[in-house]
Parts: sequence; C-alpha cells; structure tokens
Amino acid sequence: MSSPEFREVQAVLAPKLSEFSSKINQNEALFKRIKTVYDNAQENPLDSDQQRVVELVYKGFAMRGAAIDAKKKNAMRPLIKNFRYYTINFRTTYYTTKKTT
Repeated sequence: MSSPEFREVQAVLAPKLSEFSSKINQNEALFKRIKTVYDNAQENPLDSDQQRVVELVYKGFAMRGAAIDAKKKNAMRPLIKNFRYYTINFRTTYYTTKKTT
C-alpha cells in the first residue's frame, strides 16, 4: 500500500510499533524463557516442525538484540528508532517523487 492516507497513518504508528517491538525483543525475562526452551530442545530434540519453530524464535530474538547485555541494549534502542524513522521517510519520499515523475 502506498496511498497518502496509509503513509500518514504509518508515519504516526510506525515509531510506536517499533518501540513496542523493541521492548518485546529485548525483554530479558521473556528471552530467558525462550533460551531455556531452546537449550532443552538442543538436549532433547522435539519433532522436526517443533524444533524448527523453537530455533526460529530463538534466533530471531537473538538477532534482534535479546542476547546482548543491558548496556548494549540501551545503546541499540535509539538506533532502531532512528532506522525506522529514516525508513519511513525514505518510503514517503520515494512514493511522492515517483508519482510526480
């Protein structure tokens, strides 16, 4: 979707959704539980489809910063927020420019 109305809503909601997503992905208690499930699944493998889900969830959280220490997480938050802002800004500019050319 690239209508002006959609981009307007996206510009308002995207920073909030990004912050919410960061809070979930960097939640230490949640990641600890996910890591426990992952570690247990490494020792006692699950069915192949269950094993795959556990691995995807664990690796997704780890790749989004859940496995790093608190100091690095705090440094990462504004970077994620800025990245999201510039991504939206780029898309808006791109679609606006595309329609005028």
